Amino acid sequence: MDYVIILNGDKPALPPNLFKGKRVICADGAYSYAAEMDIEVELLIGDMDSIKYVPKTVNITRFSSDKDATDGQLALDEAIRRGAKDITIIGASGGRDDHYMGNLILLYRALRRGVSARIITDHCDIFMFDKSVRFPVKKNYYLSIVPFGGLLHIMNTEGLKYRICDKVLMLDETLGISNVTTAGSVYIEVKSGCGIAYVTHEQI
Repeated sequence: MDYVIILNGDKPALPPNLFKGKRVICADGAYSYAAEMDIEVELLIGDMDSIKYVPKTVNITRFSSDKDATDGQLALDEAIRRGAKDITIIGASGGRDDHYMGNLILLYRALRRGVSARIITDHCDIFMFDKSVRFPVKKNYYLSIVPFGGLLHIMNTEGLKYRICDKVLMLDETLGISNVTTAGSVYIEVKSGCGIAYVTHEQI
């Protein structure tokens, strides 16, 4: 089961048919965007502190503003509780930088629970990985790999201009930034650690 979570940040130019066959959860003020775009919403969740009006025709789960999680985390947890296997998050960037960092953490939260998740912005698709992974890309685009939460040991890569071979990516280095795709897919062989892939929309 696939879900789209809409957060209350900047909304990117979306891929065609992004919502087709997917269920949608809105976090708080993001509902205004969904209503404007005529997107069918399964659930509106949050403390409702940034929404312009609370609709009467949508299922709502309301939380106190004195809560221990962001509206984004509440939305992610609810999607997983409802059986989500793949989650796309939009509206994760823009606005407060601390919220953007918190939204990156949502990818790790999904990863730990065995759920595939990605963030789409106007600049890139973002996902986390903690094991070897192959994913489709467009040729001659920037792609960056950074460690998350510790060291990332990469044994090998395929489909990148600058091959990473038996290298540990450190938290205080920028080795993985601005690599370039050379094929229609990229393979990253992971020995240990967790990383973030930024598959940019910027062509060389």
